Amino acid sequence: MSWTVLVAFCIIDDLLKTLGHRDDPQSKTPASLVLTLWILAALAFAGKHKHALIYAKAQGLFSYIPFPTPRPGVAGADGCTACLTGYLTPAGL
Repeated sequence: MSWTVLVAFCIIDDLLKTLGHRDDPQSKTPASLVLTLWILAALAFAGKHKHALIYAKAQGLFSYIPFPTPRPGVAGADGCTACLTGYLTPAGL
C-alpha cells in the first residue's frame, strides 16, 4: 500500500509540474500531497479523510501531513487511532 501511495504522489506531482501549477509560497503542504491524500481517502477509506491522514502519519509516508485540530467536546477528537481498528491495513490495496 505504501508503494502505491508514493507512486501516486510522484505521478500527481509530475503532472502538476507539467501543467504549470505552482504552490503558494506560504503553504506548508504541496497540492500534490493534498491530492494524493484525497485519492487515498476515496479509494481505501470510503472517503474518510481523517482516516487517510491517520494512516499516512502512522506509516510515515510524508515529512509533513496536515492533521485536524482536536475540538474540545467532540467525541473522538483526541486524535486516538483506536477508532481505526481494521483501517490501517485497508483491503484491496
